[in-house]
Amino acid sequence: MRELSHPKAPEKVKGWIANCPAWLVVHSVAPNPDSTLANLGNGEREAIILAELLGATLIMDERDGRVEAGRRKLPLTGLVGALLDSSEHGLADLEQALARLQQTTFHLSPRLVSRLLKRRRCK
Repeated sequence: MRELSHPKAPEKVKGWIANCPAWLVVHSVAPNPDSTLANLGNGEREAIILAELLGATLIMDERDGRVEAGRRKLPLTGLVGALLDSSEHGLADLEQALARLQQTTFHLSPRLVSRLLKRRRCK
């Protein structure tokens, strides 16, 4: 939540988190002295701790965080994987979600978008 409301976050992101949907649940994480997490940013560190506490799948694209999550054998996906999963469960329109994602600073190759949409149509 701190990252999404940070002064340097995009205005749309800050607006979204300021008026977040009712389904969003924000958890606080107590400081953790685990030295293996010291090289991560606060958001990645807290997300890993929370995923462990809740037994949840971690959604993370940051490389160092993914490496640490893998080392801890946490269930892991990235943002694109989460979008794909949500579209397969009828919770999101994949084509629309990918188009909106491409309007951000998130790096997404056109080739990957094409493969995802083709895969989706084949199901």
